[in-house]
Amino acid sequence: MDGAGRIRVWEMVAESYRFVLSHPRDLVRVGWLPLIALFALNLHFDGIDPAALGPALGEAAINLLILSLIAAIILVAWHRVVLLDEGGRRHVAVNLGPRELRYLLSWLGLSVAFLVLFMIAWALVIAAGFALLVVLKLVLLLAGAGSSLALGNTDQFFALSYMAVLPAFLPASYFATRLSLVLPAMATDRRRSLGRAWSLSAGNGWRLVLAALLVMLPVELVSFAIGIATRAVLGTALYYPLALAASCGVLLLIIATGTVLSLFSVELDQPGRPATPLPAQ
Repeated sequence: MDGAGRIRVWEMVAESYRFVLSHPRDLVRVGWLPLIALFALNLHFDGIDPAALGPALGEAAINLLILSLIAAIILVAWHRVVLLDEGGRRHVAVNLGPRELRYLLSWLGLSVAFLVLFMIAWALVIAAGFALLVVLKLVLLLAGAGSSLALGNTDQFFALSYMAVLPAFLPASYFATRLSLVLPAMATDRRRSLGRAWSLSAGNGWRLVLAALLVMLPVELVSFAIGIATRAVLGTALYYPLALAASCGVLLLIIATGTVLSLFSVELDQPGRPATPLPAQ
């Protein structure tokens, strides 16, 4: 029955890291060429002057699109390593074809849906915050101290904006994570609709979000820290090894994402079984 199995969060996190660490050859085979592309991307776009707002925004959009394409190529290959046991074969295909382009379009669609949901939730949280301030203002007026609270100033808006990020991020992540189960199936040429992904993940939505965050967040934080250090030494000899390390961090983050999504797919397709790769087909 759909949603009958329960994801064991810590086991899923441990299995995700264990799978990556136990497949170093596949990691090199899938990642060496995309790593060169990521490194070249860093070398080019790190030199863009952020003060030049118009050109910088255009360059950032191009950078994001190219990065998304590279990520789709990596993810399709890595999903196949996990789900089809291609790790036992001599060659793991890293390709750019119809499968990768379909994956990219689906991933971009899910990303847009995430952003839309995030913005709606963010706006609703801010509106709720202002509503609470209005209620507080009325209470203070009744108590004879209403003039002590001014409403609608810029500081209040920025404070509520920051406070709304986490409450908006969590529900948007919930919906996006459940629907993202279409991606591993697509990489292995199986058909899984958004409705099927939603029903398959029933009862496990928050477990999926938590497991994904626990897998990706440590890698993302390290990658983010290396990225900051890289930009700090821009124009020096130290920049190049740090830029390579930052590119490795991005690659590992993409691999971690592909691993945990693939293992979600295995576990939910076959409830109660350990989250291990499917045999080669």
